[in-house]
Amino acid sequence: MIAYDWSSGRFSQAIAFEPTEEGFRHFERYLKRSPQQPVNLLIDLIEEEFNLETVPHARGKDLRAILDRTLKRYFRTSELCRIAPQGREKFGRKDFKVLASGLANTTILKKWLAIIESARTPIKGVLSLPILGEKLLPAIKQHKNRVLMVSQQAPSTLRQSFYDNGHIKMSRLAHHKLTGVDDAALISRDIINTIRYLRSQRLLKRNETVHVCIITPEPDKKTIEHNLSGEELIECFFIPLNTLKSTIGVRGDLPTQFSDGIFAHLACKGFGPSNHYASRPMRHYYRYHLARLSLRTIAFVTLALGIAIGTHNLLKANLLQEHTAKLRTEKNLYLDHYQARIQQFDTFSVPPDVVKSAVGALSKLESEGERTPFTTLTQLANIMQKHPEIVLMTARWRTATNPDLNALSDSQLARSEIKKQTKPMPAHELTYIVGKVKQTDNNYRQSVEAFEEFIADLRQTRHFKTVKVGKTPFDIDPEAGISGDNSSTSNNALNAESTFTITLLQESGQ
Repeated sequence: MIAYDWSSGRFSQAIAFEPTEEGFRHFERYLKRSPQQPVNLLIDLIEEEFNLETVPHARGKDLRAILDRTLKRYFRTSELCRIAPQGREKFGRKDFKVLASGLANTTILKKWLAIIESARTPIKGVLSLPILGEKLLPAIKQHKNRVLMVSQQAPSTLRQSFYDNGHIKMSRLAHHKLTGVDDAALISRDIINTIRYLRSQRLLKRNETVHVCIITPEPDKKTIEHNLSGEELIECFFIPLNTLKSTIGVRGDLPTQFSDGIFAHLACKGFGPSNHYASRPMRHYYRYHLARLSLRTIAFVTLALGIAIGTHNLLKANLLQEHTAKLRTEKNLYLDHYQARIQQFDTFSVPPDVVKSAVGALSKLESEGERTPFTTLTQLANIMQKHPEIVLMTARWRTATNPDLNALSDSQLARSEIKKQTKPMPAHELTYIVGKVKQTDNNYRQSVEAFEEFIADLRQTRHFKTVKVGKTPFDIDPEAGISGDNSSTSNNALNAESTFTITLLQESGQ
């Protein structure tokens, strides 16, 4: 077990722990002293197996059931396993191609997981180093080829992983080193044997070229190239660690002299999935960590929002306070002007309704003051020219608001309107005339007819709305006489004075 401290793309230290009781105790103390941050567990074990399968074409629940049965057939007792699709076959039924991978034996790893669980350290994921190697292929520009990647993560082990068009097909761990002539010869023979195995399993066709990419610090290039030169369809590439480190963006130095830091950087940087093998119970502390982080983020956002709203309300309150003070100053200024103007007038105590009625009466006088009896007298003169026997003695003209001639007088009506505070009625013109009929040769009948014709002419004109005879120049019996609506006369003699009174009503504006 090697523990890496990684921050901002840089490794600070690497601590190794032996799989002994003392190593387990040191690892437990290390976790208790470390911050409770999520960790990635990168495994490179000989117990990891890879099995290629084809499953029938299905969807939904049926496909999920088929995949579960296929995975349990290979890893019945292991929780650290997975099955991943890798495309479809080009011919035939075009079944799904899947890769079932996992740890067949988890005895050693469970001891380390138990220590991590007891320290309540959040496990972000359990990552497979060979599967993670798929994310390294684009950096070495081999993601579209058939590649056998050879890398060394420990002093005495060598990882060989075969990738076809970016998908892992097979991986094995052998006990070899990349330094020394003897080891180089053994490595060359082992690589050749691995390629022959791939061709026998039809993972690599006989006429297909395989690219052997060796990632090592200082390998014996001459020996390996010499041993592989006799094999056809093999292209060998040596990738220095320093060059690969710069390509993937590792800052500072690698934690060890091997390529384990390259894969550890890929795991910490977040290339690809964050988990390959970890089950849901193994990641429960990580879910708690995410929930705690989310709550802190929500609390921070809520606090920032509260501060922003409080600041906004405070500024708004200050603006309102300033505006209120300004309005109060303007109000006091207007009150001072009002008091100054009030003091310039004499004080009087008159009820508001009386003042209102007086203003209305004054407005009426102003509007009605321009009326004259000129039109009425002109009409009356035109009619009297036709009746020379009618003599006009007096004529009085005035305006009235009550068209009913038997109602109250204008002064009484005005006072009643002031008391009731009603709207003023439209004005009418009233003309009160007093006249007499000339007596000619004591012809009574002629005088009566002349008076009747005079009344009829008054009623026929459109100028007067009502012609009311108040007093006739005749003595009328109860059965006949001239009234406001009757133009007949009796044959009695003229009265002593021979005078008459007539009231003429004309609407305003006619």
